Amino acid sequence: MKKLEILDLALNEISEISGLESQADSLDELWINDNKISEKKCLEYLGMTLKKLSNLYIAVNPVYSRTNEFKDMIKKLIPSLTQLEGSPFDRPIYYFK
Repeated sequence: MKKLEILDLALNEISEISGLESQADSLDELWINDNKISEKKCLEYLGMTLKKLSNLYIAVNPVYSRTNEFKDMIKKLIPSLTQLEGSPFDRPIYYFK
C-alpha cells in the first residue's frame, strides 16, 4: 500500500491540526498555509507526530511570522524540517520596505 507523501490542506479555515498519526512515517510535505492556525501547540503536534516532514507551508496563519525568531522556533519544534515555505533553512530572510 502506497503511503501519503504530500498533503495539501491550504485554504480550508483549519484552526487545529490532528489525526495525522497514520502518516507519521511517510508524510514529507505539508501545506497548511492560508488557514486559521494560531496555537503553537499545533506546531508541537507536527514535530511529535510527523518524523519525516521536511517541508512545511504555513504562511498566512495567525501563528506564522516572517522572522528569524519564528524560523528558529519552528526548526526546534519540528527538527526534521529542511525547508520552510519551500526555502532551505540556511537561506536568509529578506525584508522589503
